[in-house]
Amino acid sequence: MMRRMPLSWLFVIAWALLQVGEGRAWAFTTISSYTYTAAVTVGATAASPFTIQVSTLPNQAFFGKDVVIPVTVTANPGPIDPTLTVSLVYQLVGPNGVTPLGPPETVLVTTSALTSPSNTENGTAVIPLSDLLPIQNGGQINYVFVAKQGGAGVEFGAGGLAPAPGTISTLVSTSSFLTAITNIICSPSPIGPAGGRVVAPGLFENDGQTAVTFPPGAITTPVTVCIQQDNVTGWPAGPGGTTPIEVDTLTPSGTSLSQVAQLSISYATDNNGLVESVQNGQIQNLNVNASDLGIFWLGPENLPVSDQSWRVLSIPSVDKTLHTVTSATAHFSTFALFVPGAAISSAASTRPPMRILVPNGNPSNRTLIFASDVDEVRIFDIKGRRVKTISGPSPVWDGTNDSGSVVRSGVYIYQYTENGERVSGVIGVAK
Repeated sequence: MMRRMPLSWLFVIAWALLQVGEGRAWAFTTISSYTYTAAVTVGATAASPFTIQVSTLPNQAFFGKDVVIPVTVTANPGPIDPTLTVSLVYQLVGPNGVTPLGPPETVLVTTSALTSPSNTENGTAVIPLSDLLPIQNGGQINYVFVAKQGGAGVEFGAGGLAPAPGTISTLVSTSSFLTAITNIICSPSPIGPAGGRVVAPGLFENDGQTAVTFPPGAITTPVTVCIQQDNVTGWPAGPGGTTPIEVDTLTPSGTSLSQVAQLSISYATDNNGLVESVQNGQIQNLNVNASDLGIFWLGPENLPVSDQSWRVLSIPSVDKTLHTVTSATAHFSTFALFVPGAAISSAASTRPPMRILVPNGNPSNRTLIFASDVDEVRIFDIKGRRVKTISGPSPVWDGTNDSGSVVRSGVYIYQYTENGERVSGVIGVAK
């Protein structure tokens, strides 16, 4: 914890704006790093300059994680006097950006305990997710930072510096930093053949983010891409009758890709690394390990949602440090995180769930859809004669042969290679 220091303040503000993005990334927001330099006199000693550096939250973010803001204090020549305090003062505001949802709250910046005097202290200001539930469905976080001794100090926010007596009465003003909670973020410009990256940031900016990365050639006609965060309730049940942990939709819905994109979905955890989800306005600890998570997509999209089902997207990659699950996708759809009950760790675990294909039947069983990262599927009849070869990504068999005619009723074998693993399966065709 940073503690209090007797000081007389003379601050000079320096603004550094860092743009988020890489390669051809589309950046929807910025992380701003603000550094404040002060000349400090402790008792009768000479002035000792030091800096306070904070990285602010994005201006828009998805709900679902703790707020975590890094703070660094550096003294030159140092060391840092142990009586300095730095705090985050925040206030939740309604969707209109005007109505406070409660009084300002103060969070003391905490640091690891120092065993000896130091010239630098790194700390964090944390607002737990449970305290943010009032803005789950929209609103904003207004916040400032306060460095002080006793009842005197200095407040710094988007409006610069201001004296900060012991209590701050309101933050609903243009002088505070603010982050708006939103459920949809769109690219400011269309994404086309050159590719690009869409990022929907969360409230822990140093953590992994929900994002989709399009390689060159994936999208042939430029389109504005949006990521929409959906409520987890009201969807068809997933594996084992479970509720989704997180649901996100890529729009415009139904868009197909010529090359697979990489979809990453961010998830939250408790202090023990177990997965959490906000369901029915409450934080639910699911008591599951992130290694068991998988991304599923809802389809077929030509049916009412009540008749659709969740299907494995592709073999996922789970990053337990950045708290993201990443899979390949060949289409825009509604995607969800689930615990499937068994690890999706091999190509065999991504086999299509359908067992009977009825080309002229109900739309729900007219097509056999394979995982997004499958490039080619070969269909054979029971005698081993090749019936059809289907190219990917995410090949679809509609029960026809290479000539376009519907095959005879019977048993057929499909074969494909995914991530270097060869997979075979059986599908029945009934007319």
